[in-house]
Amino acid sequence: MTKSSLTSNEIDDLQDNLNHMYHRGKILSDMYEAIDPLDNIILDDFFVMEFGSNKNYSSIFDKEAFLYYQKHHASKKQSAITSTLAVAQAQNTISNDLRLSDIIDRFITDKQLGDSWSKKSEDDFKAVLRNINDLCGNPLAKDLTHELIAEKFSKNIRVFPANVKKKKEYRGITDIHECIKIAGSKKLTILSHRSQMKYVVQFKSLLIWAEKRGLIDSKAVFALDFFKSVKNKQKKVIRNYKRQELEAIFYNDMFAVGKYANKEQQRHWGAILALYTGARANEIAQIKLSEIKCKNGIWYIDITDETYEKRLKTNNSRRVIPIHDDLISLGFLNYVEKIKSYKQEMLFMKLKTASGDISCRKMSDWFVNSFLKKLKEQNLIEEHKNFHSFRHTAINNEKQRHLNEHVMREIFGHGKSKDTHAGYQEEYSLEVKHNEMNKLNFGLDISKIKRYE
Repeated sequence: MTKSSLTSNEIDDLQDNLNHMYHRGKILSDMYEAIDPLDNIILDDFFVMEFGSNKNYSSIFDKEAFLYYQKHHASKKQSAITSTLAVAQAQNTISNDLRLSDIIDRFITDKQLGDSWSKKSEDDFKAVLRNINDLCGNPLAKDLTHELIAEKFSKNIRVFPANVKKKKEYRGITDIHECIKIAGSKKLTILSHRSQMKYVVQFKSLLIWAEKRGLIDSKAVFALDFFKSVKNKQKKVIRNYKRQELEAIFYNDMFAVGKYANKEQQRHWGAILALYTGARANEIAQIKLSEIKCKNGIWYIDITDETYEKRLKTNNSRRVIPIHDDLISLGFLNYVEKIKSYKQEMLFMKLKTASGDISCRKMSDWFVNSFLKKLKEQNLIEEHKNFHSFRHTAINNEKQRHLNEHVMREIFGHGKSKDTHAGYQEEYSLEVKHNEMNKLNFGLDISKIKRYE
């Protein structure tokens, strides 16, 4: 049926559907662009929640809307690139020898030019992409189809060996398929489902980038949906701490006596700040003393990325976090003044590496692999909980106590809602944020936690 043969009502319905698709696609595109491509959990949740693997109408419509917006309403620069590629493809002038490895090189260069990676993140991403290329057999770009990805990648990633670079059984072996055979014959450990999802999410990020530039078949983007059905069937994991778990952590002698209050202070204050600010580990690690400020009698932490070495997750990560009254009662400001007297720049100087970078690993790894591990062995903490669970706990507390979601989104770095009305509004005042922040209550008796004097 041609457009001219449609009735006026049918044309109106068609236009309404396209408008709906455009607006839904824009929302999905904005959501995707706001996500750090290395944040595996959030990226995975985005693809599962927004696209899913089931065949319901909403899932199919969202996929179509996402691609519709990406194709027809990208930036002017991207539209020019896409148009050029489309014309070249129609004329069959795109190089027939372009391979997956070439696409990976272009992708990495694009990210490097955008200065969106830390050195460690770049190295990790490169290693994963190299393995993905090996698993797929470095195919020609024109052969990188839905069928090839589903067959070669899905078949191999499920039996991909863990710790290939570390285990002696794989030393000197460069062929990843040979490593897979060894793992199978010797019954060696393979990647956990979570680690497999890391590969899936990063491969997905690469495919979307390549599809937007007309380098691969658009259908290839959704070749990895087979993994979602596995995850969807799993019982939802509750990542926030229960009250008795918080008590097991903070009433422990490590915090009750303040074993690390005066040495390795990031071990003492890191977990406390994570709970009472809802901040991410890397944000806490990068706090400068100059970012702890006071205005109209209200103390707050000004999360910025003004310095070169700082890496924040998204634009919304730049925010003001009022300091909870419980933190002040625990002597946090006393600690700040003490560190200032040493003429230091950072809140936690011991998190600075030999190269001058700031790493949260000394804080979060110790907490998970040493302190929390012992509590798990005593069955005081559920197995899947970790340092990031403090952020989940703070956000869940906001929900359960019916706090103002819009205010708390700004505090937690989730930004404003996506509706048009929100686009005309300024951020909430520090006073409003401070008032709402102090409504967080985790049921802890803070008198049982060592106060810093």
